[in-house]
Amino acid sequence: MDEKTGADRVYQDLKKSCNRNEDKNLKTKADVLKSMDNRLKSDCLRYKKYFNINVFDKKQYDFALDTTSLTKEEVFDRVYAYIKKEIKMRRKIDKK
Repeated sequence: MDEKTGADRVYQDLKKSCNRNEDKNLKTKADVLKSMDNRLKSDCLRYKKYFNINVFDKKQYDFALDTTSLTKEEVFDRVYAYIKKEIKMRRKIDKK
């Protein structure tokens, strides 16, 4: 998902409820975007330090989904379809 869409979704969620694991005092979308940027930088450093991986290297993942323009239902459907396909493939491999 692109950064601005992500920040907007977090900001909208924070307006409804403050039950998210986010920085305190996030009053604007710009505050949320900066907080998310700081967290991403921190996560990247941590994953490099402990696991020696680049979190942006798509070879690290079996599945990636850009959710920027998808509804929750569409995200669920695509993830569910991927998992179903994987289970089916693995069952075929196990039978050999």
